[in-house]
Amino acid sequence: MTKLKTRPIHEACFQNLQLLLKGQISFTEWQRRQEELESRLSPEPELPFIGESGGGPKTKAA
Repeated sequence: MTKLKTRPIHEACFQNLQLLLKGQISFTEWQRRQEELESRLSPEPELPFIGESGGGPKTKAA
């Protein structure tokens, strides 16, 4: 399932690289775009589990 979600991002990375190599975007613009795309590949942060104290945000148990 993860493979299907990341494919459009990987394709966008290749498109950005092609634009850079053709001189259509600057290195700074390429770098900005790459950072944006890479942030989409990062896993979402896990919410803290509620212990017996009951403090913190409520989450569903796995």
